[in-house]
Amino acid sequence: MEKQLTTGVVAGLRSGIGSRLRAKAAFCAGATALALAGLTGVTSAKAQSTLVFDRGLPTTNVNSGDANRSNVQWADNESTTNPATFYQPGDDFTLAGTGAYNINTIRVWSTDSTGLSLLGGLAGGPIALQSTSFTSTLVAGYGGGLGYQGSSGGYSPVYQIDFNVNIGLNGGQTYQFFLDGAIRPFTGGTGYTNAFLHASNASQSGSTQEGADGSFLYLSPSGTALTWNSGTGGGTSGWGSGGFPNSDANVQVFAAAVPEPETYAMLLAGLGLLGYVRGRRQPKDVAAA
Repeated sequence: MEKQLTTGVVAGLRSGIGSRLRAKAAFCAGATALALAGLTGVTSAKAQSTLVFDRGLPTTNVNSGDANRSNVQWADNESTTNPATFYQPGDDFTLAGTGAYNINTIRVWSTDSTGLSLLGGLAGGPIALQSTSFTSTLVAGYGGGLGYQGSSGGYSPVYQIDFNVNIGLNGGQTYQFFLDGAIRPFTGGTGYTNAFLHASNASQSGSTQEGADGSFLYLSPSGTALTWNSGTGGGTSGWGSGGFPNSDANVQVFAAAVPEPETYAMLLAGLGLLGYVRGRRQPKDVAAA
């Protein structure tokens, strides 16, 4: 009888210990899965930079040989080389949705490829220098391989300018950007110009023209963003028509979505539970006699 009782007690203890071990293992597995899910959400969101705004180069009706010419580029033309008198060409974009983004590349196009800088800021806020770091890539095949045809009839190579930036922006917010560059004599004209920014008429472009509103921007020497319709001359700039249908600066924006707060909470909760389990496993201190 005593042996049977002992055997039953041992079996019961083994069963209880096994149940506790299985429960702890399940708890650890759940905590690990929770932490991994949070970590996956954080790392994937940070790693994936994609095209989030697309108003790229026109693909049809390019240069003067076409009656419905879509492409144009704008700069400021002044009679002096004093930088304080120049206006920087630019435009704006608004990201879709309501989530947060980390913008790492803003792409524009120009017949300039050196000495460029990107200015920018939220619409209605201050405009500041954002980047002087960029890569320029010749656009092969532009204009049938001839390049951009200016008002004088001559051709110039077009470059894709990828600015490296680190800008936090929420969906629904409008961001204004401006291209700045060296001042030099105006080729084919009089006076001096700064950097040229490529633009196009949306209806004639033949490519995705996200957010096109027919309004171009210029940053005044005092730091005010002025609107200008190159077709009608309308806008806050007060300038006349540019002799070209309304146009928008061509721009593409690349960004990574910022993880939602719930993702970070999931990661922290999982790590906290794993820490709790690890703490439970530590042996108690034993005092030496």
